[in-house]
Amino acid sequence: MKEKKTTYNDRIKQLFKAKLSPQEREELNTCPLINQALENQWEESSCLSTDSTKEEKILQGIRQSIEGHKIPKRSFYRLHSGWAAAIVMAILCGAWSLFLLHNTQEKEIWYVRTAGHQCMDSIFLADGSKVILNAGGKLTYPSDFSKEKREVHLSGQAFFYIHHDPKHPFTVHTKSMNVTALGTAFEVFSFDADDKAETILLNGKTLIETKDKQNQIKQRYILQPNDKLTLNANGRIDIEQTNADNYSAWRSGGRLRFKGEPLSMILPRLEKWYGQKISCSRKVAEFYRFTFSIRNESLEQMLNIMAQTAPLSYKLINDDYYEIKEITDK
Repeated sequence: MKEKKTTYNDRIKQLFKAKLSPQEREELNTCPLINQALENQWEESSCLSTDSTKEEKILQGIRQSIEGHKIPKRSFYRLHSGWAAAIVMAILCGAWSLFLLHNTQEKEIWYVRTAGHQCMDSIFLADGSKVILNAGGKLTYPSDFSKEKREVHLSGQAFFYIHHDPKHPFTVHTKSMNVTALGTAFEVFSFDADDKAETILLNGKTLIETKDKQNQIKQRYILQPNDKLTLNANGRIDIEQTNADNYSAWRSGGRLRFKGEPLSMILPRLEKWYGQKISCSRKVAEFYRFTFSIRNESLEQMLNIMAQTAPLSYKLINDDYYEIKEITDK
């Protein structure tokens, strides 16, 4: 077992030096211990933090998970300063990339790009398409597209500017739907852990295919500009007209922006942005609308601003859970 862990350590160092063979990539990719260690440490990082003490804690956690015992701080930095620094840069930059290391017959290389809390990331794909990935989102995409079709996988919120190519449809796969376009601009809001998903079309035309739990296609819909399709938790489909440019205003400027949107739309996005849970009754969430943008404000500050402009109160239930209520006259 000790020899195996040492091998994985060597693989990681080779990965950051781009010296892994396809067989070695596959071996590293099949190690759940390493993948879980990286995922766990990512959750502890922040794109706004460069504190050296926190960096050391993150790096120690990764190696401790891999090697199975506590690592002295000094020996960690002395022995692994090169590839440790690479991991720090990857984790703390706000959004990081990691080879999926798929070893198929064509030896395709796939990437995972993840945006941290209070972060956005712009991604340019091989075909010229651009993706703006919002906080908490994860995009999986190939280094190059096949000759027949263009496909990516999303868990989260992202805005897509698709390069026009009628012969090669572009499909975004999520847990509950497929969104296919040729040359189109649209937003997808679909986190794997959520039951509700949305697609908002800015221009062009898209085909939406909803899926069941077995990943089989259930229904198909064609969206026109300014259509918003919502797949609800109970499986119901709602299609309504909205101002897509305003609805997806967050895609510009690198920060969350809302223009006259209800709390029912705002709160799920604030939850992903700050990584904290916010509860509010459906009646209240559908009634109150707000226009604002977020720069460096904390969640507490934003809730306070909303409470000052509407008859609302909020309360911190625990470290990561807020509750919003309407103030009514007795």
